[in-house]
Amino acid sequence: WKIARKYRDKINPTNNRLPEKDRDYIRIKIINKVISELKLRISKGYENIDLSLVEELVYKTLKDMDII
Repeated sequence: WKIARKYRDKINPTNNRLPEKDRDYIRIKIINKVISELKLRISKGYENIDLSLVEELVYKTLKDMDII
């Protein structure tokens, strides 16, 4: 396990932040998936869904997860 952990840390360091490009890509990808899922639910009859809150909530969640 120690050897596997050492190589994993070399490939994907856990202590370093992701590059800005990768953070933006992840954020945009999540926002697009959430909006498409919510639009699907709206088409199925769900009501009172506010799509304008998606970006703010995604940003807050990624910040809480220490990704951004």
